[in-house]
Parts: sequence; C-alpha cells; structure tokens
Amino acid sequence: MKIILLDGLAFAQPKYKRPANFALSALRMLNVETDAIAINKHLLRMGQQYFNHPTPDGYSDMSEMWQGNLMPRWQFAFDLIRNEIKNTKHDLRNLLDVTSTGSLQDDIDSISSLLFGSPIERLTRDLLIDSVSSAGANTDEALQIIAGSLIASPAFQWR
Repeated sequence: MKIILLDGLAFAQPKYKRPANFALSALRMLNVETDAIAINKHLLRMGQQYFNHPTPDGYSDMSEMWQGNLMPRWQFAFDLIRNEIKNTKHDLRNLLDVTSTGSLQDDIDSISSLLFGSPIERLTRDLLIDSVSSAGANTDEALQIIAGSLIASPAFQWR
C-alpha cells in the first residue's frame, strides 16, 4: 500500500525492457504457442538466458546494460513475425480477423494498437506501407515487415 501513496510514482520514468521482458511481451501480444527452447537461444544472443546469471542478484534492470544489443532484438522480432523460430508459431491473420476490414492500413492500425495501445500516426503508417510496397512486397509480406518493424521499434523497447 505504501508504494501506491508515494508522491513521485506518477513521475516514474519508463524502463528499458530487459531481453526476457522484450521477448515475452512480443510473445504475449501475438498469442504465440512455443516450447520455449528456441526462444531461450534468442535470449542467450540478447544476453539474458534464463538461469544463467553467475551471481544470485540476477540480471541488471539498468538500461545501459541492454541498449547495446539491438541487433539480436531486431533479429528476434523478424524471426518471430515470420514464424521462423523452431516450435514457435502464431497466426497473425487469425489475430487480426477480429478487427480486420481487409485493408493493410487497418491491419497496421490493429497491430500497432495491440503492441502500443493505440494506432501509430497515419503519416508514419502510410510512409511505412509506401516504403515496403515500393520495394515489391505483396500485402502479406508488407504486413509481416511492418509488424516486425513495430516490434523492433524503440516504442516497443520501453515499458
């Protein structure tokens, strides 16, 4: 109860997600089914394999420890969204069927709402779609690329 009454709680700064928090939040948001073995390999690449810290105090929650490992996070995001992680699957289309009108714009709005709590700005969304489409991606590929980019984005790295 004491923590609820703290005056500074409303001004708490966002925290950079540790690799496990990052991976687990992506898995939850996409309603992923996994045996977690391959996920643990990704966590090792990100620097936070479960039960592998040498001292009992656990992994640091200071952002400086984790901000240098963006490439493994990006790789995880795109492997996850493309269903390329062994024994780890999601159905993005099924997840979107609840809200989808069939347009890529609406699908991106739905995914960004799922990941961030609200749609990304229309201009940003349209620029992403134009960029990916001009590179020759079809609608499903564009959806995967943009969804992976949203998971890899700075906005998803913080809680």
